[in-house]
Amino acid sequence: MLTLVHLRYLRIDRGYLWPDLKDAFNARFSQNRAVSGLQCRYYRLIEQNHMPQVRNMTRTADTVQRYGMRAALAQAGTRKQ
Repeated sequence: MLTLVHLRYLRIDRGYLWPDLKDAFNARFSQNRAVSGLQCRYYRLIEQNHMPQVRNMTRTADTVQRYGMRAALAQAGTRKQ
């Protein structure tokens, strides 16, 4: 469970890109997971917890308040998957 919470934290709260998330996750948990494996777990987590689909999540002030995103709103447009 801790690994899934950490994925959510890195991707949503910190706004990490997948390659950076993979490096941080693998360093934290001493694993060697590929980006594709982490993406699979991440999207399964979203589905299991009835969170909105990623394409429906926008980084607006309301989204930050409801989902805990801390990424700077001004920088949200420059981040890519």
